[in-house]
Amino acid sequence: MIEILNSIDQLVISIESNLSFKADQQTNQELIKLKSIQTKLNQHKNLDLKENILDYLSSLLLNHQHSSIVASSCSSILLDLLLHLKSTAKCDQVQLFYILSELISLFPEISEFVYSNYNQNFNPFTLVFQSNTSLDHPPSKRIKTDTSNLDGYLIKLLNACLNYLYFNSEWFISCWNWSDLFVHLNKNSQNKEINFLIYQCLRVIFNLSDNLFYSKLNQEFSQDTLIDLRLKYNGVSKVNDLNYQMKI
Repeated sequence: MIEILNSIDQLVISIESNLSFKADQQTNQELIKLKSIQTKLNQHKNLDLKENILDYLSSLLLNHQHSSIVASSCSSILLDLLLHLKSTAKCDQVQLFYILSELISLFPEISEFVYSNYNQNFNPFTLVFQSNTSLDHPPSKRIKTDTSNLDGYLIKLLNACLNYLYFNSEWFISCWNWSDLFVHLNKNSQNKEINFLIYQCLRVIFNLSDNLFYSKLNQEFSQDTLIDLRLKYNGVSKVNDLNYQMKI
């Protein structure tokens, strides 16, 4: 309980600091709620609020707006929060997959959780496009992904896959099922952004040389399109390229 209290104290400080840069009504509401929990814990240190607090902190961790602040402030209990999420029936498994892809390079200590959660022959495309609930649920109880923005889902998924691949290419290449990359490459031949991200994934999976990789891009994309895409993903590409090159 002391670790939880310390984490909440740090989270309050972090959110207050964040508010000084950007006023946000939702963040203000979360801060008020956190301060209420903080007060109760300080007044009743033996009060068994652990499960309720873990529920609340876990929900904040799944919120893209707060995930990095929560993870940083609650780093000492980050694994506890993830294990708590995993055991929660209402947990949005797709959102968890995305959040973990953003956190894994910042908090390598969660890698074992990721490896055990998405183990042998895991298919990320199946997770996102067939269900946004636990894969342990029977098909009849899975909630189908909204098909009105499939390109948007796929772009988000490919970015997440790249994060995982750049973190530990050897493990994710050998343990995950990447066959759907080729399916979507054929299906989305007209969508240059999707194809660009797929080629980025294939570059890592097949360990393509820079010469071969950029030669392929030049064949597939016009110079203007390629410039636009490289500018759009410039920040991510630079960091990921550096991380990947250091690991090989």
